Amino acid sequence: MYKIRHCPLSCSVDLKLVLENMDDFKNIKPATFEEIINISHIKEYQKDSILYYENDIVDNVHYLFHGLVKVYKINKFDNEVIVNLLHNYCANESNPPLIDYHTFLSNNSFFNILCLENCKILSINVESFKEIIKSDPALSLNMLNRANKIIEEQEYIININMIYDTKSKLASLLNKNYDVFNMLSKKVVSQMLNISQETLSRSIKKLKDENIIGFDNNKKIIIVDEQKLRSIL
Repeated sequence: MYKIRHCPLSCSVDLKLVLENMDDFKNIKPATFEEIINISHIKEYQKDSILYYENDIVDNVHYLFHGLVKVYKINKFDNEVIVNLLHNYCANESNPPLIDYHTFLSNNSFFNILCLENCKILSINVESFKEIIKSDPALSLNMLNRANKIIEEQEYIININMIYDTKSKLASLLNKNYDVFNMLSKKVVSQMLNISQETLSRSIKKLKDENIIGFDNNKKIIIVDEQKLRSIL
């Protein structure tokens, strides 16, 4: 059975130690590391805070140290289109996700970024960071690897929305982001999967009837049969 991991927002974060353990900053020059430390800072955001809106000028790239953020756009019908959900339970025990890779390409935000729970976020000045990347081949390679991982994540999201049927969409989300699933409202999950809330409820019931998932005492979904769940994909 999967277990949800939590870390209090108040947990102590040693910025230097966290950066040393992040894949993006492995094997870089000591001088490069110090330059990055000097242009970085950590800030806490309350639940429902907007990091920024689409088309805002953004001066920093952001890494999610703790919390859950929604990356979304508003379509011409004024409906939210969820581009991604990013979660990190503790920067001390994980490799923090990069929230806004697009900032390397443009100072105008491509998306809206909303904190779905209290968040702790690292900000690095983007213009200075880009110059530092140019000066250190190891850092350049690390950031290229990060870009490849982001592309893989976007391919996964495209598969969910354009290729998978409803049952496969739900199974994929549970398999990949089980801990996040139980944090979200049905409205947000249905938006992410591009299905109605009624269809989502029916799909959850079907997986339960097949003894693939169940519910704990707090009515949170638990995985009963991991092998069956993965066989749907």
